[in-house]
Amino acid sequence: LGILSFFVGRVIPQRRLNENVFPFKLFNFEHDGRVYDKLRIRHWQKKLPDMSRISKRMMPKELKERSTDGKIDRMIKETCVAELTHAAISILGIFSIMLSKRKMIGVVLYAMWVLGNFPFIIVQRYNRSRLLRLKSKMDSREKSSFCTSE
Repeated sequence: LGILSFFVGRVIPQRRLNENVFPFKLFNFEHDGRVYDKLRIRHWQKKLPDMSRISKRMMPKELKERSTDGKIDRMIKETCVAELTHAAISILGIFSIMLSKRKMIGVVLYAMWVLGNFPFIIVQRYNRSRLLRLKSKMDSREKSSFCTSE
């Protein structure tokens, strides 16, 4: 299901995903992503499997000093796609309960689906918050340089 969701995520039209609306918009309690610093996410996120290490041509992994606004926008959209696919996997995991002859085993399997995907959702929200702050800084610099050049 995880591998299938990756390929489904590749065909989702990213232009339809808007990081400024639910479910991708950061909630107030996330404090622009700073809540994730309290979870020490920087220390453990690199230990999670990462498709951008495997599929380098499909997904940009990191930004260079001279990254363009377009590349940042693309990475923001990628966080939306990844969050969506991990959330979908979690939701579809409910079928574990329905398909299991022993309901308790199904519940345990479903909990594993949710708990297994939750860290990936958190990482995407954390990364998106950082990318949005970077984009905002770049936009501010561009506006100030535009104003000073006139």
